[in-house]
Amino acid sequence: MSVSDLRNPHHNLLRELANKQLGQVLFDEPLSRHTSWKIGGPADVLVEPGSAEQVAAVV
Repeated sequence: MSVSDLRNPHHNLLRELANKQLGQVLFDEPLSRHTSWKIGGPADVLVEPGSAEQVAAVV
């Protein structure tokens, strides 16, 4: 594990998700931006798949 990995705990996960091309990957994303009532705190990781195949891969 490198020093940069220690500074950014999401680094390896981001790289893995990006390599799999699972759609848009967001970190610390406020869920209020994605709900009709505009409520919700930050999600550690939010993946927005763009196809049924990407949904299956994420799940």
